[in-house]
Amino acid sequence: MSTNGSKKGNPFRSIGEIVTYRDYSLLWFGQSVSQIGDAITAIAVPLVVYNLTHSILNLTASFVVQAIPWIAFGPFAGVVVDRINRRHVLILSDLLRALAIGLIFLAHTVVVIYLLTFLSQILATVFAPARSSVIPALVPRHVYVRAISLSQASYQIVQFLGPLIASGIIAATGTPRVAVLADCVSFCIATLATVLTKIPPAAARVTKGDEEDKPSFFAAFTEGAAFLWKNKTLRFATNINVLKSLIQSAVLVGCVLYVKLDMALAANVADRVYGLVVSAMGVGMAVGALMIGTSMAGI
Repeated sequence: MSTNGSKKGNPFRSIGEIVTYRDYSLLWFGQSVSQIGDAITAIAVPLVVYNLTHSILNLTASFVVQAIPWIAFGPFAGVVVDRINRRHVLILSDLLRALAIGLIFLAHTVVVIYLLTFLSQILATVFAPARSSVIPALVPRHVYVRAISLSQASYQIVQFLGPLIASGIIAATGTPRVAVLADCVSFCIATLATVLTKIPPAAARVTKGDEEDKPSFFAAFTEGAAFLWKNKTLRFATNINVLKSLIQSAVLVGCVLYVKLDMALAANVADRVYGLVVSAMGVGMAVGALMIGTSMAGI
């Protein structure tokens, strides 16, 4: 009893147990690195767009194109993943995102940047359910919940670590474009980690029998959309997510404009300050999530 209690009470021991599972650790490491890159790009792309155009409309659009795929396609991405080899999805989506982000680094037209950003986010919505679906096959059942918790904790840390790194890169190079390139490198690392991960064939692929039993893609998509619309809880959660994305985009647009215009800073200094501001917001969200989790645990 005391042994179990000590394991439950010591999060570091729990993390130590989880990371001993090689394949989960590789997938977790690769995804954590790519999430840091994503957070860097989320800072850098709007700055690149604004520095190119000095347009509030274009700045706003740079946030919108990042949010739309998750709102419009995210809830249905599982329908796609359910019909494709998940190992292929994980590897190809990271490779294609590395290519898209690399092209953003080279692009000097906002329309091209919008299209590449949109493509990258579409690929991200497909990657997320594919990754979630293979985790149960990489760890024993008794540590599955802790493995998911570790992934969520990593995501929270990334929300302030990524912008902080972006700010450092901008300070060192004087331009947000190099920060975008860092995301390209992160996807290459994530791809290598996934290639080295041994995903059991049963978890990676859809068998022929499974394919025959499944409804068509259109039927599954329609059924999922209808269920989402009829289920009040899911519909409420989706609406909250949309509202959150809109408010977050508005806040971030306001932050960019404030540090760029009202603070009267040099361009590279303003870009760096913006990264620090978003990093501080990430710390606030992480602390808020911890406080909510602690208060809920006591109920």
